[in-house]
Amino acid sequence: MAPTVEIHWGMWNTYPALTVGFPLFTLLMLIINTATGGAVNKALALSPTVEPSLDLLNRLSFFQVVHKGFFHWALNMMGLFTPMMLFERTHGTVYTGITLNLLAVFCGIPYYLLGKVFYKNAAVLGSSGYVFSFFTYYCWRESRVNRVARRYVVGSKEVEIPTAGLPVVILLLWTAISWVFDLQTSFPGHAIAVVLGYLLGMGHMAKLYPPSTAILWIESKVSKGIDQLAPLVTYYREEVSSGNRSVDYSPIFSFDLESSAAGPGQFVTESRVLGT
Repeated sequence: MAPTVEIHWGMWNTYPALTVGFPLFTLLMLIINTATGGAVNKALALSPTVEPSLDLLNRLSFFQVVHKGFFHWALNMMGLFTPMMLFERTHGTVYTGITLNLLAVFCGIPYYLLGKVFYKNAAVLGSSGYVFSFFTYYCWRESRVNRVARRYVVGSKEVEIPTAGLPVVILLLWTAISWVFDLQTSFPGHAIAVVLGYLLGMGHMAKLYPPSTAILWIESKVSKGIDQLAPLVTYYREEVSSGNRSVDYSPIFSFDLESSAAGPGQFVTESRVLGT
């Protein structure tokens, strides 16, 4: 009799399903793009030169899942993993997927319209728009609890960086770095992503989501498939997550404004470029 082989996934099955699945899906897209000589990126990158059509709608939904290369992909995934994991655990797996689509579409539309006037030949792709949006979302939510993100002593004066304004500071710093090193990043795309993060944090995008009953209906139809994911990842069902979304926000920054050793605020994530 052949020996039985048992696979132990360790702690991987504690990670949210979409947070694990999204990097794998985008990596697959990158591999296919490489194997086809760039055909995937050519088909999905968002460019103002694309005429209004079904093709444009497709690009609006998917331009943030394709990447220029492995390094570009890896930087975006490192920046996205932690905030997306936190969001999925408190909001639900399907709800997070809907959020990704809304952020992509409402980032892509103004980028496309502005490009018709200001940068007609600039195509954009990459997931760093998600990074900026989720980072801004958590900065805004955190600012309701902890107003100051950083304090610096400059000469005899104390300079404060408000938590709510931290995404703007990061955006400007990253834009300056990109300009110095000629990284060809998209300032309009990043700026729009930051605005969307604020809107998400303030609750202004809530009306764009389908009712919870619709998500529950979808999950009921694929419940057996969801159960099969249990040994691999954690799927956060709507029946639990819908209640979690109404729970008061719990701070995730590590704040200690009186301690110079700990620093006033640390958020475990990075901001990365939105395409080329």
